[in-house]
Amino acid sequence: MGMLAVTPMPGKPDFSQAADFVQERYDYGQAFPKSFLKKDDLVEALIKGEFYNGPSSKIYKNEDYPYDTNMPQFNGVITLKDGTLFMWDIPRKGIIEIIDSNYRTGYIFYPKEMLDLSSE
Repeated sequence: MGMLAVTPMPGKPDFSQAADFVQERYDYGQAFPKSFLKKDDLVEALIKGEFYNGPSSKIYKNEDYPYDTNMPQFNGVITLKDGTLFMWDIPRKGIIEIIDSNYRTGYIFYPKEMLDLSSE
């Protein structure tokens, strides 16, 4: 059984040019969020966060960003004013995973207190 190769995103997108924003929440047994994220708050986290495009083990095996089964799970899409589309997902508090239309992956380490990921 092989592993799916992850192609790194070449650089941090200019999220100051954010246009449209759609989000969903999904449930794999986690608690539901108190509310949806606000576009401005997510964009601010994307802009202020540190971009990383290396191995995903730094994301998923990082003790500073533990998996929290009580954290609501959010995902969605965001576009830039030039029409560029990015899928986003928040797998851990403090990390936003972004994937572009060419399936290249990058991660944004944002200050954990920026987004309210509390549950009901």
